[in-house]
Amino acid sequence: MAYLKTCALVLLVVRVWSPSQATSTLRRHTKVEVSRALAITSRTYRTISIPPGASQNLRCSTGCAAFEWCHLWCHDVVSSECIFTNIFVMPDYEETNKDDALVCYTLRRKSHVGRATIESTPEKTDEQPLRVKENLLDEYYVTKDKDQCALLITTAFPWFLLDFGEPVTFQHVVIVAQPGTNANLFENVEVRTGTSPVSTLGDFSSYAMFAKFAGPATANQVIEFEVTAPVMARFVSIQVMNGDTLLQVCHIEVF
Repeated sequence: MAYLKTCALVLLVVRVWSPSQATSTLRRHTKVEVSRALAITSRTYRTISIPPGASQNLRCSTGCAAFEWCHLWCHDVVSSECIFTNIFVMPDYEETNKDDALVCYTLRRKSHVGRATIESTPEKTDEQPLRVKENLLDEYYVTKDKDQCALLITTAFPWFLLDFGEPVTFQHVVIVAQPGTNANLFENVEVRTGTSPVSTLGDFSSYAMFAKFAGPATANQVIEFEVTAPVMARFVSIQVMNGDTLLQVCHIEVF
């Protein structure tokens, strides 16, 4: 039986962590290179100056743990700053802007999505040429940037289909719903999994039900589906089971 867990990207809750807790948290983070320009792109970020010394990484880790919205923290050695941000950066992200790259640590889990190919009902490229389905395969997501979302045209039962190329094992599917006033269009969504291609794209009734989301979603809502036992599948479908409607999704993780 699947259950649903949701959270807000910009919830400002301060937690007090002990040094031992911070050390444990640091071990759970994944080291990535991220450009400073990208790290401060989001609406929700904060920089804090720290004194020089061997414990700078631990101080940054402790600082990130104090903010519910912090999904990535970086250590800028030159400015002796910690940068905390709610950008989702996946562990497999590869920074191309090496001149501006910082040593950062992400809280996101390693996902199968980066290795996938994706199909969908037609995209709404006449008005939003940048909001294409391939954006969902990117290894990062900035909450304020709608161009990183994927927007499908109005149609009956719009869908996305991820193909990992071979069966993979996972227990979680995370979806970030669309931003803005149209977020309530993200409702009555089914997530299904399968091991073989379907004969007719859009008809995923032969796939096993992974989870359902009644909705409607709120803007930028993070919807995390988790099943009690891992499943093995090659395909993951995400489909709105309503009549004619738009579908906009901004980020997907499968792990």
